[in-house]
Amino acid sequence: TLLDLLTRHAPHILAVQEVNSRLGELELQLPGYNLFILPSEIWNNAPHRGLATYLRSDLQFSLMDVVNLPTIQYQLLRINLPHGKLHFANVYIPPELTVQDYPVLQLATLLSNPSPCLLAGDFNS
Repeated sequence: TLLDLLTRHAPHILAVQEVNSRLGELELQLPGYNLFILPSEIWNNAPHRGLATYLRSDLQFSLMDVVNLPTIQYQLLRINLPHGKLHFANVYIPPELTVQDYPVLQLATLLSNPSPCLLAGDFNS
């Protein structure tokens, strides 16, 4: 299970896309982790999309930005590390986009952060 994986490996960050859940933030909490949730949207009585970013509790961090557009969802966090800062983005881009609709500008904006930036997610490209 996910809890077994977290217990065994204790990753610093866990990024989940397409959470597709009706559960609230309390039900999605994991021990030892801070949770940032972008809730799923309900379409035709079924959950779709949604992001969950888990940061290990011993990390110092700030939530910088949350974007929820039809063409892209992301959560951008700044993580303070002993040697500097890291920007981390959990990204979801839906599969049905045309080339013209692909959110190139939003991705370029994420990559333009002043410190190293790590993008993780489902880009459907």
